[in-house]
Amino acid sequence: MKIVIPSIRDTGGTGWNLAHAINNVSDHHAIDLTAQKSYINYPTMAHMGDYTKKLCRDILYKADVIVFLGSFRPLFDGLKLSRRKLKDTKKLLLFMGTEWRNGRKGILEHIDTYIKGDYQIVVGSPCMMMPAEDEEKTPCPKNVQWLPLTRGFSEIRKTYGVCNQDQAALNAFATPRDKVLFMHAPTSEERKGSQTFYYAMTRAQQLVPNLIFSMVRGQPWINCLKSMAVADLLFDQDPPFPETYGGISVEASIFKMPIISRVSQYAVDFWKRETGLDSPIIQWSDDEDLFKKVYRLATDQVLRKRFGVSTYKFMRAIHDEKPVVNRFLQIVDEMS
Repeated sequence: MKIVIPSIRDTGGTGWNLAHAINNVSDHHAIDLTAQKSYINYPTMAHMGDYTKKLCRDILYKADVIVFLGSFRPLFDGLKLSRRKLKDTKKLLLFMGTEWRNGRKGILEHIDTYIKGDYQIVVGSPCMMMPAEDEEKTPCPKNVQWLPLTRGFSEIRKTYGVCNQDQAALNAFATPRDKVLFMHAPTSEERKGSQTFYYAMTRAQQLVPNLIFSMVRGQPWINCLKSMAVADLLFDQDPPFPETYGGISVEASIFKMPIISRVSQYAVDFWKRETGLDSPIIQWSDDEDLFKKVYRLATDQVLRKRFGVSTYKFMRAIHDEKPVVNRFLQIVDEMS
């Protein structure tokens, strides 16, 4: 089966990671096809700028399955795609965040205009199944499927983390690191609620002299992974809307660190119902509660390790390549 994942801009690396996973753990062939690059600079297998529009169309027409990542209208209009030629191609409409949360009404209105034949709407977060954040609170269609984002856990840890042999060598000297490093890497301080974490860290650093706060901004993916590989905890997000953790939490969990992020009860209940897993993501009730938890985690290495291991197990069960590809193929197989 040939699978193409086209997008205008894949800021979170969703398309490449999914295609890479399909190629790694199945006999199918998948590529991502992206129009624009971002500063995060996730890898891409095929960049539209390297091909003519005709060749881009030919790639899509050869596919058995097309996963339109994000907005599909500019792809149809810009490449002048034929609805007729794609009629018998299985089509997934995959949305990962703001576009589906805020623009759902417009997306649903345009599906019949642009999409002909069999299609399935897929979202990357359980919270995206809740009513939209638009004025009409547009409900989510009942047949929407959940497909978690994926990362290659073993591949990333082997490339950027400390291997077992090197860790054993460090442990042989029985000399713990003097610094404790907590990090935060927001793409948008406003949307990620960064001020909440700044306040908690400022207070905690006054009491814990060896606590270091690492702020990662405007860096490519590889640099961010290198920073996470030596961190002890990740502050992810405190958004002004119901949400789960972001893709960076999945990546941070590969290095077995605790994660502090606002997660809606809807998502917690959804994961329990769908997977049987309890969320290990650290929550807080108010600023004082967050400060106390940050302080305790900064001063208790055993506690950090315990949360790090439980977070790794939870994330790997949901986001590693094999479970995500299995879920993806199941969704495709269930399409008529």
